[in-house]
Amino acid sequence: MQIVASGCGRGLRAPRGRDAPPTAEMARPRPSPFALLAFVLSIELLASAAAEPLVAVVFGERSEPKEAEGAAQSRARACCQAVEAALKAAGVPYARLADSEAQAGRLRPYKAAILPFNTVLPDPELAAIEHYVKDGGKLILFHAQHESLLGLLGLSGLGRRTAGHAADFATIRFGGEAVQGLPPRLRQGCDELGHVQPTAPGLIALGEWHDAEGRRTGLAAAYVGLRGAYLCHAPTAADPAAQGRLLLAILGHLVPEVWQQASSGAIAAAARVGSLDGFDALARRLDARLPASRRREAARALAEARSLVAEATKQAQAARHAEATDAAREARRRAADAFLLTTTERLGELRAAWLPDPHGLRGLSWEETARRLAACGFNALLVNFLGAGVAHYPSETLPRSPAGRGKADPLAECLRACRRHGLQLHLWMTCYNLSSAPAELTDQLSAEGRLAFRVAQAPSPVPPQPGTAVPPVSTELLWLCPSHPENLELERDAALEAIRNYAVDGLHLDYAHYPNDLACFCAGCRERFQTASGLKVAKWPDDVLIGERDLRERFAAWRQEQVTALVRAVAVEARRARPGIAVSAAVFPDAQAARSVHGQDWPRWLDERLLDFIVPLDYAADATELEPLVARQVELARGRLPVCAGIAAHRVRDPIGILDQLERARRLGADGFVLYVPDAELLEVASPVLGQAFWASRTAPPFPAPASRFTLPSGLGHRPGLAFEEGSPLTVTAALEARGNFRKPVRRAAGTLRVETADGAPVQRLGRVSSGGTQPARAVLRLPPGCYRLAIEGSVSFGWFSGQPFVVRSRPFEVIARSEAP
Repeated sequence: MQIVASGCGRGLRAPRGRDAPPTAEMARPRPSPFALLAFVLSIELLASAAAEPLVAVVFGERSEPKEAEGAAQSRARACCQAVEAALKAAGVPYARLADSEAQAGRLRPYKAAILPFNTVLPDPELAAIEHYVKDGGKLILFHAQHESLLGLLGLSGLGRRTAGHAADFATIRFGGEAVQGLPPRLRQGCDELGHVQPTAPGLIALGEWHDAEGRRTGLAAAYVGLRGAYLCHAPTAADPAAQGRLLLAILGHLVPEVWQQASSGAIAAAARVGSLDGFDALARRLDARLPASRRREAARALAEARSLVAEATKQAQAARHAEATDAAREARRRAADAFLLTTTERLGELRAAWLPDPHGLRGLSWEETARRLAACGFNALLVNFLGAGVAHYPSETLPRSPAGRGKADPLAECLRACRRHGLQLHLWMTCYNLSSAPAELTDQLSAEGRLAFRVAQAPSPVPPQPGTAVPPVSTELLWLCPSHPENLELERDAALEAIRNYAVDGLHLDYAHYPNDLACFCAGCRERFQTASGLKVAKWPDDVLIGERDLRERFAAWRQEQVTALVRAVAVEARRARPGIAVSAAVFPDAQAARSVHGQDWPRWLDERLLDFIVPLDYAADATELEPLVARQVELARGRLPVCAGIAAHRVRDPIGILDQLERARRLGADGFVLYVPDAELLEVASPVLGQAFWASRTAPPFPAPASRFTLPSGLGHRPGLAFEEGSPLTVTAALEARGNFRKPVRRAAGTLRVETADGAPVQRLGRVSSGGTQPARAVLRLPPGCYRLAIEGSVSFGWFSGQPFVVRSRPFEVIARSEAP
């Protein structure tokens, strides 16, 4: 199926990389939505959280004394999470229990128990599990387990079967086994298997291991019997959809009610795409603004989804739950196709990725990382090259990270790759936080009194009883004291060194705040606050925490100023050192909590015009949770600078769920997005889906831009934001000025003024706007109910044959129906 991108035909296009072939950047991959949305199945398909789980996953909380406890716990946690991800992918509700809970007999309510990685099982726990199985409970074991548990299943252990390489045990292929619903194959890749042999009749061997070349090994992948199942491999997150289908097939064979739960959950979930609840809500998205071809294709996909749900319901009623689940999942795929086809494209927005690894996505070079991200529609990378106490490139200001010493310069490599693929590169700088700094530096800073101190707990206004233990006054943190002047100089100088040596497009400040409301209360803070305020604090830190209100408020304001002073110094000096650089900051989503808890007064940074855009950390589970955050942030910004929502894509991982959040943020007035992309797997899952329709055409970020001024009438007072009644004439004006944060002085700015929906669809062209005009452009609007923004799309001129495109937008406003007006 071909997806046709929407748009108004022309827009703000990204400049080509200088070394790219003429068509390299505009070649947009158009993979099949069926292939791209396969991972949509890897979300929780259960219809209702009220469904009682029949399955328990037992977390291995104990490890052998000879093992490194941290490593063992890490592996146990990874195996448990892999099993849980697989169960979620299959739509199987479950409960997590610890070893100690299993030992206490709490497996009793569950019909099946899964042990992913339980290396130490004391006799009382073994006895409890044995009693559970003999009482009718089913047991599923992975890899190496206790011999007595294997005996319960009718198996005997033969040790471990090792291979020279993980490719020797690459995939499991399933065939005509007497268990319904098995996946055709499971990608695994492991170098060790648990080797067992049946000792009791009635055991069924499932699947066969094949190597990376597809050759058969003759080794069974699993065994299923009357009391449970044994899987020879350790669970991994390599293929959660297939792993989930394997577990569902085994569980459904052992406990038929699990199949019924999974099929009913899949049927209910088929019509829930993103935050939409039902096919009728999806049908309402078939907006007349969409191109006719896309509207027809979306309607066809929706009709097929409805038909498939009817078929799934019929199969479930006939107790053919595997077939019902398959039909329901296919219905959701088609519903997801319809959702994608009904998204709107918008030009002139930030489409960035936070990349925490200074060496690129895991397993990929910077060239390949940049190429893949650009092909998926991203236009900027925010890469964590600079910490408070470490640089991931050659530096004379900070020590270089141990992993990068003696190696090539990853920042230079990344910058070259970004230039080739038309991506902006923003240097992501971690302020204050010294968790990744070498011990030599933190020891030196500690000796110099430059580390933050945390009080053990907030002092109580009630005096302690005699004999009560008093907690320690404070603890030193791996965090620079924000009020120490030498720390500000260190942070500023490290940032300036980087932007002078590397022609990055932006500087992104992260962790520009105190760690919490219990820090910093070092002796230096006391002295510096007293000097700045002219006050004496008799009892430190009690008086500034629970003392008189005036003193508490003055200390809070002083604390906020320490962080603002760093942002101010870095922003001013960065623009002086590299004109046109975009300075941004990651900020807490709740401005009031950011001030009171972390000393981060980011609304003030907007007032002082210190930033070019902000990225609130809007880490929400879904679009409904995201909505009030973005609405409040956009209202606080009031159109003074772009608000770009920071989305925790790694927590959502469902591409439609990610798309739903981005779409909701855009409609609320966000001017772009920054997605946290920690690995290539997430990139493969989510980014191509976004690139099909939501941001199918390349575009540049909405900065730099000339100074602009939009005016709208006062809105209705009874609604949040800016709202007007349907039919009321709205007189609006717009003006441009020949100035802005550009690399060269601006001679002229001009563009086309239009009204567009909040998600970017053009509504009405209003005329031209120029910085040379003596009067602002003026228009009277009468708009139907909906959410809108004014936009100016044009270019600035630096001189003859020298210019740059831009887009600026007003704050969003709403037109409400007369029936909703007071």
